[in-house]
Amino acid sequence: MMTEEMTREALVASIMGMTPPPVERTSPPPKKDWKVDPASASQINYIHSLAATRGSGATQMLAGVDYSALTKGAASALIDALKALPVVTSTASFKFAVPEGEYALRTDEGIKFYTVSEGKGKWAGMQFVSVHASDERYSLKGESRKSVLAQIAADPKAAAVLYGIETNHCFRCGKELTDEASRAAGIGPVCAKKSGW
Repeated sequence: MMTEEMTREALVASIMGMTPPPVERTSPPPKKDWKVDPASASQINYIHSLAATRGSGATQMLAGVDYSALTKGAASALIDALKALPVVTSTASFKFAVPEGEYALRTDEGIKFYTVSEGKGKWAGMQFVSVHASDERYSLKGESRKSVLAQIAADPKAAAVLYGIETNHCFRCGKELTDEASRAAGIGPVCAKKSGW
């Protein structure tokens, strides 16, 4: 791109019969290809959030989806298809296939940590989710809660293992993982067996 000063220099140089200074040219930034570029964490989180409100139709639609191979274009098409499904209004009784424990999810802001617990007494059958903020835990409610549960339910083992690897603590029992193999797996052998992993 020529600046005003470079244009003046080129004009003076041409009048005096000199060669003008070379013009710096910058190449345009590479175009993004939505057919090839991997889906963003925001797209994947939105897919899970939509699935949490679309019932069994969404569960069937997402069965077998490989999120690591999902492109932006495919994610966009999946989002449109999920939006076309009817919203399930009574999701209070719907329970996600997420066992109690500690989990981690990758987001655009980095890795976030969550605790999933089962309700007791009058809250039996309910699942509660809290997000970790240093030593504090904050309860998630409504769509935020459903979205996190849906994301964990998409691959509970991966979310549990990520928690174990990142914190060196077992997602299930909370014990510190001191064995090298357990730290690499993100879970101890006893809890892995109890979890069927």
